[in-house]
Amino acid sequence: MGAQSATLVIVFSAVCFGLAPWFAKGLSEAGLASSAIAFFRFLTSALILLIFLRFSHEKRKATFWAIGSGIAVGLGWIGYVEALKAAPVSTVGVIYMTYPLFTLLIAWLWLKQQLTLRAVSAGMLILAAAFIALSPAALAPKTLWAALACLTAPLSFGFAICVLASRLRRLSALERAAGFSLGAVLGLLPLILSLEPGAVIPREAGQWMLILGISVVTALLPNLLFAAAAPLVGAGRTSMAGSMELPTMFAIGWLAFNEPIGLSQVLAGALVIAAIVLAPVVSPDDWH
Repeated sequence: MGAQSATLVIVFSAVCFGLAPWFAKGLSEAGLASSAIAFFRFLTSALILLIFLRFSHEKRKATFWAIGSGIAVGLGWIGYVEALKAAPVSTVGVIYMTYPLFTLLIAWLWLKQQLTLRAVSAGMLILAAAFIALSPAALAPKTLWAALACLTAPLSFGFAICVLASRLRRLSALERAAGFSLGAVLGLLPLILSLEPGAVIPREAGQWMLILGISVVTALLPNLLFAAAAPLVGAGRTSMAGSMELPTMFAIGWLAFNEPIGLSQVLAGALVIAAIVLAPVVSPDDWH
């Protein structure tokens, strides 16, 4: 696979990731709990990739780190689904795509990575985008708290990226994905067991198709494609191609849910994409 083909694969993966709101909102409207929707998103990946888990002496610690990052992201994704119930998809998309800012902050505070001028500039752009997306002019007061709930997703994802870049070098891409997916499922399992069956088990065939879509189309497939293509193009081009996730979410909100896209959303989205292009989030080669 050449660099150009790999870039197209990453763009396709980003579009798949961006389709998640369509499946999540459909399952929410069917009565499934947010924790159940998050659980099903990661379940197929965990089951299929289980054979790649490694607990040998030299890989055990890294595998547990991968599982821990999965627990964080799985629980964080509950806030993402909750936000989609009340806030516009475009707003949720902007808030979710603030994860580079959390990544940079966690890397600075926890891993002592020095902040470059480009990183700080990108962080300020993302911060400005978040203020615009959450401003009273762009968001009704009744949906503000729902949008804020989404912050758990970029926070946990930022943590997972730092773990990936600093703690998982001993694992192959499939081994990382296996530990991560298993962690997400294990973290959500206690919440699933506490729910009534009606909030977990779909009642119609169409709802099972949505579960298949959210687990395969927005998780398993793009994750595998992304893991295969990203090393071929480098962090910079990967970040730029991956930023297609946000326009996809804007399109889903507009086409599938008839949500208007105002100037505030467009400006906030443009700032986020500019920040991603300015300073790629992380590359394992950046760590020492």
